[in-house]
Amino acid sequence: MADSKGVMTNGNLTRGADVQFLSSIESIGSAADLKTVLSSVEEGLRSTDIPPVYALMLLNGILHRRDVYSIMNDENRAIGARIWGCLRASGIQLEVPPILSDHPDPRT
Repeated sequence: MADSKGVMTNGNLTRGADVQFLSSIESIGSAADLKTVLSSVEEGLRSTDIPPVYALMLLNGILHRRDVYSIMNDENRAIGARIWGCLRASGIQLEVPPILSDHPDPRT
């Protein structure tokens, strides 16, 4: 449920959220936490409750985390790729990040 500022609480993100919702990136400690956040963002994009630019900012913050490869498992990559597809469908014209595509992990 969102608090009075529209920030993410209990895994839900609502319209009207300001940049403070990016603090939810800090609360991600595991692949399961990431799945909860990504699923909420995907649902919000599909229902148009989340503006695409907010989803892009959140995804950008997640992809720039130092531990992204440890929390971005195959399931989370698939959700992230679907989110990216929603962003592209909304008119955002950016290249797909390698971690969300079928490219191998560059660390190996």
